[in-house]
Amino acid sequence: MKRLVKYLRLANTNSVGPATIKKIVSFFRSVEKIEPEKLTHLVGSKKAQKVMKSLSSESPYEEKLLKFLSQNPDVGVITLEEESYPRLLFSLPDPPPVLFYVGQKPDSGVGVVGTRKPCGSSLSVVGRIVRREGRRVISGGAQGIDYRAHLEAVDSGLETVVVLGSGIGMMEKRIEKLLERGRVCVLSEFMPWTPPARYTFVVRNRTIAGLSERLYVVEAPKRSGALISAKHALELGREVFVWVGDESSERWEGCRRLLSMGAKPWTPADELGFFSKPRSFDEVVEHIGDERRAFELLGRLMIEKKIRMEGGYYVLENV
Repeated sequence: MKRLVKYLRLANTNSVGPATIKKIVSFFRSVEKIEPEKLTHLVGSKKAQKVMKSLSSESPYEEKLLKFLSQNPDVGVITLEEESYPRLLFSLPDPPPVLFYVGQKPDSGVGVVGTRKPCGSSLSVVGRIVRREGRRVISGGAQGIDYRAHLEAVDSGLETVVVLGSGIGMMEKRIEKLLERGRVCVLSEFMPWTPPARYTFVVRNRTIAGLSERLYVVEAPKRSGALISAKHALELGREVFVWVGDESSERWEGCRRLLSMGAKPWTPADELGFFSKPRSFDEVVEHIGDERRAFELLGRLMIEKKIRMEGGYYVLENV
């Protein structure tokens, strides 16, 4: 806990933000190995003096946090210098110095975000993206696209990371229920008692981008918070894909704007690539990972006249 206390004190230092803390940790490798003279050369004398003073002074929430952690042993803590800190998140210019989590340890994956009030077709697309990727899913836990992405991941036997826009102690009941299903990580960079607020969601969206190797935006109007995640992802050089269900609808206005910013269009038709050669039913089940979902996919694609049966194999209709 001594290391955690030092991080709290660093974070409470005036003019010392996450970017400076990363600089210090990258140089000294540990907040427990900070040397005053070298620190002065690294960040300047004024800032170094503030840091050294803070490290020897108790921070406002120190006792409260240690008490919370002792009363909630299921809550894990990862600091910036630890090996278990997600490497992709560390690559942010200003990564969160401390992460609180419950469940699985956090790591990077594929981000899937979107509106809180999606239409039915968008919810269907989320499932297709998750199953096609077959990787850990990163999202924000909000009602709508985010929560559907988490559910689809769990239903497909995949891990998922719920990045909260509040402290870990403010977890909603539906997130607690999701956590009970296993293979779920609930993550927060805020003090455990922090309530959700506009600024916490802005920060949360940056963290979603930081953990996402690539990001899918499924239905986002012009004021959607998902756009913040997408913009951060683009700035980080990550691939961003958007699904536009209706070119003329306001529901996808944010998605259309992202296309003009460098995002790439994605269409469910991409799943047809699996059928570029004849596939048996067993191959489809293995690809999807679930027999029921394989039946659903094959049935839908045949109804849409995109594939057909030929000699016991499924082939593209235009082949």
